[in-house]
Amino acid sequence: MRLDGSRPTRYGIRLDGDSPISQLKTQLSTLSLLSIEQIGFFDITSSSYLRRNPFMDNDLTKIKQLSLREFLAYELPINTPSDISDEKNSSSSSSYIIAIHRRLERQERYLSPMTRHKILFFGQPILIPYNNNNNSENKITNESIYKIIFKQLERLLRKNNDSIYVSNHALDCDDSLKERYPFILKYVNDDGKKCSICSWNR
Repeated sequence: MRLDGSRPTRYGIRLDGDSPISQLKTQLSTLSLLSIEQIGFFDITSSSYLRRNPFMDNDLTKIKQLSLREFLAYELPINTPSDISDEKNSSSSSSYIIAIHRRLERQERYLSPMTRHKILFFGQPILIPYNNNNNSENKITNESIYKIIFKQLERLLRKNNDSIYVSNHALDCDDSLKERYPFILKYVNDDGKKCSICSWNR
């Protein structure tokens, strides 16, 4: 899964069961033309929640120790510090936001307003590059998050029907968001079912 929104590529790699994970990463790096640092392995758990696979971060893990036959690999956004003279911060790091797809389906029967809509998850989550450096010129904004997500989803959306696009404000409800997008972004908790910044009853 690439950050540019291109169609995901499936690679078939045959390895010996005693081969270490590092060999898998090397081959995938060669095939995808991405550095090993740019590749992250994830599991999609229930409710489309994306979780970093802990076994894949250990290069000494052997292939036969893994229970999965297919791995979901994402291109990771790599942040390189602007001040390379600082040795402590000279190494590249990966920071990202996980975005999951969900829609609300109105239920005819419900016990309270809180259960009026049923949450349905679909599709595969995507990664959004995130730079929390306040001094950086490339500091992420609400507007840039919308643009990045739209770029990754654009190939999946209809382009001949403008009626599906709605006018949305950015998360801070200011006027910085001038574009129109067919989705609304919300802060949610890990399972995607509740608002992560709201009071307990929302």
